[in-house]
Amino acid sequence: MMRSSAALLAFAALSLSACGGGTQFGFTPEFVNLVNEADRLTTQLQPLAQTPALPAAPGATYQGVVIVADDFGTSSTGVVGTANLTANFGAPASISGTGTGFFQTALNASNNPTGTGSPVGGSLVFGATNIGTSFNLDVDGTVTIDGVPRTINGTAPTAFFGPNAEMVSGLGTDLPTDTAYTADIAIVAD
Repeated sequence: MMRSSAALLAFAALSLSACGGGTQFGFTPEFVNLVNEADRLTTQLQPLAQTPALPAAPGATYQGVVIVADDFGTSSTGVVGTANLTANFGAPASISGTGTGFFQTALNASNNPTGTGSPVGGSLVFGATNIGTSFNLDVDGTVTIDGVPRTINGTAPTAFFGPNAEMVSGLGTDLPTDTAYTADIAIVAD
């Protein structure tokens, strides 16, 4: 079932806001960049409404942040990485992309990265066809959480935000994995 755009926006703001910000001691530069980018994107997303209609072709590219954890409600650790997406607004409209460059990190109660980030293996592939202003984004790939590679295969309800689809944000919960765990995922990009 698709979550409303308000629910997607509320989760993205909760999940990705104030990810520690700044250049704190012990953070690698790449990790600090992800933390700062998550904060910037969340601030930018908060006032935007869901896109009323897809723009005319050809399309747009988006770069942002992806966070994955076993369970956003209970997990104290997860991974954060870079999300790259390309939307084709021609008929039929579609979107594809990747999640790469992951760092294992502690997550606070708001699912924000805390402490330092340690690089971990993994990559995700995103895609959807026949999309509208909201759609289910397919998520496939493997990320390492707490030292355990988790192969994820599921969908994340996603939507475009802003009058001309300036941003894309999604939230998937309980995505199936090849382990005894499920995975939750949040994506925000502009």
